[in-house]
Amino acid sequence: MTNVPGPHLLTTEMLQTLLAARDRPPQTSYPKLQDPEPYEGEKAKFKTFLAQCELKFRTEGNPFDDDAKKTGYASSLLRGVAWNWVETFLNQEGGINLTWEELKTNIKHAFGQVDAEEIAFEKFHKIQQGNRTAATYWAEFQRIKANLPYADNVCIARFRDRLHPEVKRHLVMSEVPATVQVDYATAAIKTDSRLCNLGVISRRPAASPEARFHVHTKEPQSAPRETRWTSMPRNNSNSQEERRTDSHDEQSQENVTTAGKKDISQKNAPAQERTSSMEKTI
Repeated sequence: MTNVPGPHLLTTEMLQTLLAARDRPPQTSYPKLQDPEPYEGEKAKFKTFLAQCELKFRTEGNPFDDDAKKTGYASSLLRGVAWNWVETFLNQEGGINLTWEELKTNIKHAFGQVDAEEIAFEKFHKIQQGNRTAATYWAEFQRIKANLPYADNVCIARFRDRLHPEVKRHLVMSEVPATVQVDYATAAIKTDSRLCNLGVISRRPAASPEARFHVHTKEPQSAPRETRWTSMPRNNSNSQEERRTDSHDEQSQENVTTAGKKDISQKNAPAQERTSSMEKTI
């Protein structure tokens, strides 16, 4: 009769399985991020592409635990002129013998903005909050100052001076310390949101150029219509009356003229008589 192990007895196979499970490293699950958009060599999208690659490498971790995996993954996302550039490295013996940092440097020299610092300097002195939210203003401010070697106190002063006047005034009244840049920006964002909810700040969208043109442009005036008079058929009775009236007026005028001539002749008669008498006397 064979011995059957009881429910509380461990066999050698079970013991080995438990020991193997104990020594096996725990499996860690990493979140799966969306792949970055393919990069075709645009200078404006260079930093975005590298930032998305870095985020994927740091978040997913294990699949990208060495430089070969990172450079291979980033190279597979290149298109157009960017792929033509990296293809020269792939055709070399041994493939891409570059670390991830070296590949980033080479890509930056090939497609990055050489005058990035000069462009950032110009934007840094022009940026302001305007009619947008303080959160949007802070996001762009951070992106610009990342390329500049300014100290925190300089950045805080510039950020504060270009805030919305109402936000800046309330921050001064609240005595918010302008020592830590992130803390000051957070206070500005909260103040801006509160003032907007209270109606102190209005977020009216700026009128488009087409709308401004339509508002300030008068509509062309149409040419005045030419007035045309059309003759209407007259009634025969009216025509006869008009003719009678005209003849009566002419007769009246003749009578007046005749009467006037008689008056003049009567006035001149005595003078003619005196002249004839004088002639007789002579």
